[in-house]
Amino acid sequence: MRTHIKRLLLCKPWTIVTPPRSCLLSLSVLYRPTCTPGGVSLLSIGPTPLTRRFSHTSTAPQTHKICWKCQTTVPSIKLNCDNTECGAIQILPSDINYYCLLQIGSGPNKDEPTFEVDAKSLRLKFLRLQQKAHPDSYAQAPKNEYEMAQAQSSVINKAYQTLLNPLARAHYLLALKGRHVGESESLQDPQLLMDVLEFREELEEAETKEDVARLKSRNDVKCQETIAHLSEAFHNQELDKAKEYAVQLQYLENNKRSILDWSPTNEQREE
Repeated sequence: MRTHIKRLLLCKPWTIVTPPRSCLLSLSVLYRPTCTPGGVSLLSIGPTPLTRRFSHTSTAPQTHKICWKCQTTVPSIKLNCDNTECGAIQILPSDINYYCLLQIGSGPNKDEPTFEVDAKSLRLKFLRLQQKAHPDSYAQAPKNEYEMAQAQSSVINKAYQTLLNPLARAHYLLALKGRHVGESESLQDPQLLMDVLEFREELEEAETKEDVARLKSRNDVKCQETIAHLSEAFHNQELDKAKEYAVQLQYLENNKRSILDWSPTNEQREE
């Protein structure tokens, strides 16, 4: 079986697609080649990776906005109007930079995108913003202001979750540079693809929680190594490498979810 897979991997071009999230796939599905109009061999290797798509435009994001209530010009990242006689809650622009919003980036203003993020500092800044924008604080306010608070809270939470998770952060940084990582991006190294397939086979054949724990430990080490490579690639502005490592991390994160879904087979339960 593995010899057949290796032969397929040597026949480029190839890519990988993943089916909808489900329990672990049987090996008959895991290794099933599929023909496409272009003659590309597809290998289904597991549940769909959890990815986010981020929009990107070539135009620079707005730095200021006009208060809807008093018409004062305020910075786009402000949650409330700067006019002390107004102070109305504001709408956050849809293209707001998460690093600017949370002030967690590099540079003198802490707003320059970077892969290296201090999780503790990120958490503190998130909580401070959420405290200001929490919808409960606007429960007695007019409906439009309450809805603005809900929208603000949603954007702040999305920004926090994106920058907290290394994979989502990598996707976001690449999107800011006009690069996107799709759900069916292919691994460029056939050996890495083979490693993923073998990992899934070992997980399918695992009989005890101890077996799964060993696989989890091995996968966790690879995740940390890949995150370190991602950090170095972004630091050196090597975006092609960064995208390649992001794809690798995507598959490793997919392994994590398969581990969480693991359960003994019926035969193993009977034993």
